[in-house]
Amino acid sequence: MKGALPFLAMIVSQVSQVGLTLAGKKAIQTGMQNFSYVFYSNVLTCLVLLPSAFLIHRYLCVCVCVLYLNPTSILD
Repeated sequence: MKGALPFLAMIVSQVSQVGLTLAGKKAIQTGMQNFSYVFYSNVLTCLVLLPSAFLIHRYLCVCVCVLYLNPTSILD
């Protein structure tokens, strides 16, 4: 299962990209301005990506600190 994770992530990425394209096409066809669509999609992206970036950064910092500060890891 762990080997299939990158493929699953790529499929989810492609499906979400197609969904965003279809939603944008429908929103612009119904009368939404191009600039307001771009603004709202960027706001939504920031709300999704910023928290995940902080969580990933904190996890990586903890892993690196444990690796470098643990004296037994040098002997392994």
